[in-house]
Amino acid sequence: MRNSVHTLEILQDLGFLYHIGGPSYDEPFITPLSEKDFVAVPYTFHMNDIVSFPFEGWNPHAYEQG
Repeated sequence: MRNSVHTLEILQDLGFLYHIGGPSYDEPFITPLSEKDFVAVPYTFHMNDIVSFPFEGWNPHAYEQG
């Protein structure tokens, strides 16, 4: 969720083909990079463990029932 402008290039240099680094679109998309295309596989905040942290208005009982 906190990427720099170089994050995808760094991941690609390390051999990664895709990442699931952030909630964005509803479906996977391709980002063109200098080496080759890189796939981003988004996810929803519901699938992120960040919803487990207490935030104003957060209701743990509702989350448990979700």
